[in-house]
Amino acid sequence: MSLCPVTSESLAAVIEERWNQFVDELAAFCSIPGVSADPAHKVDMERSASFLADGLTRLGFAVEFWGPADHPAVYAEKVSSAERPTVLMYGHHDVQPVDPVEEWDSPPFSPVVHDGALFARGAEDDKGQVWMHVKALETLLAAGDQLPVNVKLLIESEEETGSAHFEQILMEHRPRLSADWCIVSDTAFFGHDVPSICTRLRGLVTLEVTVTGPDIDLHSGGFGGAVRNPTQALASLLASLHSDSGHVQVPGFYDSVRSLTPAESASLQSLPFSEDVFRKEAGNIPALWGEPDFSPLERLWTRPTCEINGITAGYGGPGSKTIIPSRASAKLSCRVVPEQDPHQLGELVAAFLESNAPPEVRVTTRVGAAGRPVVIAWEQPLLVAARAVMREVWGKEPVESGTGGSIPPVEAIGRVLGIPCVLFGVGLPDAQIHAPNERFDLGQYKKGIRAIALLLIALSKEE
Repeated sequence: MSLCPVTSESLAAVIEERWNQFVDELAAFCSIPGVSADPAHKVDMERSASFLADGLTRLGFAVEFWGPADHPAVYAEKVSSAERPTVLMYGHHDVQPVDPVEEWDSPPFSPVVHDGALFARGAEDDKGQVWMHVKALETLLAAGDQLPVNVKLLIESEEETGSAHFEQILMEHRPRLSADWCIVSDTAFFGHDVPSICTRLRGLVTLEVTVTGPDIDLHSGGFGGAVRNPTQALASLLASLHSDSGHVQVPGFYDSVRSLTPAESASLQSLPFSEDVFRKEAGNIPALWGEPDFSPLERLWTRPTCEINGITAGYGGPGSKTIIPSRASAKLSCRVVPEQDPHQLGELVAAFLESNAPPEVRVTTRVGAAGRPVVIAWEQPLLVAARAVMREVWGKEPVESGTGGSIPPVEAIGRVLGIPCVLFGVGLPDAQIHAPNERFDLGQYKKGIRAIALLLIALSKEE
C-alpha cells in the first residue's frame, strides 16, 4: 500500500497554491550561467550546485557535493525506511553556451515569461526538468508529510561536455547509489499534446581534426596558387565525409548497423509525424535531407550520423585580411546506434581523414568524449507504471518515441549500477534547446510536477 495518503487532486491543489513560487524559483535557477564548457564560469558552476543543494536541504534531504570542485555533482538522499523501494533521480544542472547571443530575443540568463513559457538558457535542458523533480518532492511532502519511497538524486554538472567524471562517480559511490529504479527527465514529448516516453537514445563520439600548412599565416598574393590553403584542404576533407544524399563514406561506418524488425518499423510508421511541422521546428528549412532509403524518423533515431559542428580558420573580423591561414580545424560528432562501438567509430572517422590528407598539409585528429546508445524495453514494469501516470495526467495514451540525441549517463547507470531507467521527460520538440531563445512550456512544467509525484506513489506499490 502507498504510504503517502494523497490524491492527484490534492497534489494539483498544492501545485496551484505554490505555483508563483515554483516559477520564480525556476527563473532564479536559470539566471545562474552554469556553462560547463567555459572555464570562466567555474564560480557559476559552484553557484548552480549550491542553489540546487539549498533547495533540497530545505526539504530535509541530506546533501553532498561529489566529483571535481569546478564541476560539482549534487547528491541528495532522503531514506526513511529499508522496507520502502528506493528511486534514484538523475539530471544535470550545467547548460550549453549561449552563442550566438545576438540571436536571443532577451538575455539568456535573465529569464522572462511570455506566451506561456519561461525563456532562458537551461530552461528546459535540463534545469527546468531537474527543478520539476525537486518541486514534485516538495509537493508530495506538503500534501502528505512524507515521501512514499526513499529518494536519492544525482544531479551532475558535466553532461553538456560529455560527463567526463560521471562513471568514476558511479564507481566510487556505487553502494550509496543503490536503488530499485531511476527516473530521468531530459527528453521531450514527440509533439505538442502527444505524450510520449522515450525508449531509444543514440550514442555519441566527438572528434577534432586540424589541418596545418605553413608555420605562419602567408600573404595570399605572395603565396596564393603555390601553397595549399589549409582551410581549402579542410573543406575538401570534410566534404568527402558524405555523399550528396547524406550517406557517410567512411569505410566500415555502417558495418554493424542492423535492420529494423517489422515491429520496430510499424511502431515508427504509426507515429503522427508531419514533415511540414518538423521543417518548421528545424528553423523553417526549405526541405529535409539525408539517406533517401530511410524515413526521417529512421534517419533521426536508427541511423548513425557524422556531423560537422564547427570550423575555425583564418580571419573572420571586420573588413578583409588577405592571408593563407597557417591552420584550420573542425569539431565533429558522430551519433551512434545500437551494436556500434562509439570509440571504434571515432577511430574509423579519424583514420579516414588522416589517410585522405593532401600531401601539401599535415592532418591530425583527436577522438574525444564518447557515450553508448540506449534501448529500453517498452513493456518493462517501470515504463508500464510511467505510462499509466502519463495517461492520467495528460489524458492520452502515451506513444513510444526515440531521440537522435545522447544521454551517456543513462547507459552508465544501467551498466554500472544495474538500475532500470525511465526517460520521463516532458519537454517539447520546439523548445530550441542548445539554440537561442530556449524555453520551457509552463503547462508542461506544471503537469510534470504532478506526474513525477504520482509516479513515485505508483512505484511505492510495486512489488
